[in-house]
Amino acid sequence: MGVPALINLEEVDQVLPEAIDDDCLTATGVTFDHNRRDSIIQASISHAWIMRIVKRAAREQYLKERRRGAYDLETAARYNAEVDAWQSSLPAVLSGAIHPSSLVATFRRQLTVITLAHAHAQMLINRPSLLVDSSRSTLRDAQVQLSLQAAEKALDTVLTTSFTKHIFQAFWHTQFVSFNAISIIYVWFVQRKHGRLPPLSTPLKESQLFELAQSVQQHLAEATKSNAPSLRYNIVLEELQQEAQRPVAEHRQTPPTSVPSEQNPTLTSHFGGSMADPNNLADVDRVLQSVEATMPVASLDTYSSHFALDPNLWLTLDSFPFTSLELLD
Repeated sequence: MGVPALINLEEVDQVLPEAIDDDCLTATGVTFDHNRRDSIIQASISHAWIMRIVKRAAREQYLKERRRGAYDLETAARYNAEVDAWQSSLPAVLSGAIHPSSLVATFRRQLTVITLAHAHAQMLINRPSLLVDSSRSTLRDAQVQLSLQAAEKALDTVLTTSFTKHIFQAFWHTQFVSFNAISIIYVWFVQRKHGRLPPLSTPLKESQLFELAQSVQQHLAEATKSNAPSLRYNIVLEELQQEAQRPVAEHRQTPPTSVPSEQNPTLTSHFGGSMADPNNLADVDRVLQSVEATMPVASLDTYSSHFALDPNLWLTLDSFPFTSLELLD
């Protein structure tokens, strides 16, 4: 989360507990029912495993010698394989195979936490690929798509779980996951506007993706007004949002106007779908144009048009909310 780790994995030799619930512990040892039930503690064990993967992936990204060179797509692919293996090991109640409404409250809450942890891992591992200018475009584009899908899943989970203001204030890690997801979506739009990334094949609609990011951004701002880091989360997100929309205003001679959905083919098309030219950057223009008319005029200083190619962008975004304002003067 942009701050030094309190505990390093290299200094920990404690093994994770077994998935044994309290009612299975007796004075003579561990006893299991003939038909074993789903374990309550399994979610905590699975969460610890995925966080270990995230911790190692983040450490490699933060290494100074790693940042000096191009991001290693193979490294991201290796961690993606670990995340896939972790997901395949989840029991049915935590894998998403069972609809949350069919679960008891305890497992429903655990599924929400595991879903956010899974999305967080995929975003952190794959988001550097958004900034990579690589000849190995197939692998890079697959990782970019995975980060976008994870961002959409995280934001959908935040909205569908109905986080109230007080719950969102307590779930400080969910605030960071939401910030990460929104920033990934905005950076993708910026990169597409500059022609650095190709259109992606995904069921997500461009307009819906942008509106989803805006909705959760507003939800985050309203639910965490008294949370100092979230106030700076909003500063960063507002700047990224304006940067995602700014190329439309800069490259058009006439002010953008709102386009009705029935007249805007992009509002009913998918990334690279058949209803819009997948190689036409104007598709993204129309999506941003359709929402720009309702947005306030940009009041913050603009980023450089090449800011998204900075390999340290994600590290900067992670650390900024926790950086002393005196260091920014």
